[in-house]
Amino acid sequence: MRAAAAPVAALTLTLLATMAAPSWARQSAAEATADPPTGSANAPTDLRLDPARIAPSFDDAQVALERLDWLLAVGEATATALFRTHNRYATDRAELNRPPHCDDLRSLDLASRARLLGAGLRDAAQAARTQARRVERVLPAPTVRPLVDAQMEFRALRLLERAEVLERGYQESAVWHSRFVEAAMRRCPTVLEPAPGFDDPSPRAPDDTSSAQVAVVVAGPGKACPPGVRFGSVAVVPAGLVCYGDEACDCEPAPVFPAAVIGAMKKAGSAR
Repeated sequence: MRAAAAPVAALTLTLLATMAAPSWARQSAAEATADPPTGSANAPTDLRLDPARIAPSFDDAQVALERLDWLLAVGEATATALFRTHNRYATDRAELNRPPHCDDLRSLDLASRARLLGAGLRDAAQAARTQARRVERVLPAPTVRPLVDAQMEFRALRLLERAEVLERGYQESAVWHSRFVEAAMRRCPTVLEPAPGFDDPSPRAPDDTSSAQVAVVVAGPGKACPPGVRFGSVAVVPAGLVCYGDEACDCEPAPVFPAAVIGAMKKAGSAR
């Protein structure tokens, strides 16, 4: 088995090298290499370089993979919330068979959620994209490459594929939102009130972990408790348990579905 793994590892390392600059992660040469001019007020005062950027260790590679996995879970949870909001908007349009307008409270609510979830997905996808670039730099490094086995290489490739899917999903949802939501609702204000999220009636596979993180929209000056990961008005919370509270977070978390709006106008944690 070890003899068979060597060609696989070599092949996957070659694939990593070819994937080192996917289209969504490229920088211009000037942006990637620009340094502040000598004597500039913006010149760094500490010229020491981070050793992990020059000669990353195997531990650095493992940490990079773990962080990418976590960021992807956060981004995928945000994407799920946005996609379900868009699906509900499209379903309502088909059932009502009339154009949406600003006096249509249901359309206004869905458009408002989608705006904020879209901004959250943009930020989450960007964070995952940045981390994916780090993984692409670290794994082929001479200080790491000899220690990477086929299993680790396969995991890295799978994570990079998920990062591209997340980025592509964001781009597609942004185009759909602009064409079908903002085209009709762009002059309408963003108005949010506490509201339940959207359940998925389809059965889940036994190994489906999509419910491990749930993205909600936070309306008002308070915060999601537990705070989870925050992208603007979007909070991604573990296990879908959250409530709306102040700095003390003395509320009782309750289960919510993706895209729920939590806020002070309804008993915290009651929106599901």
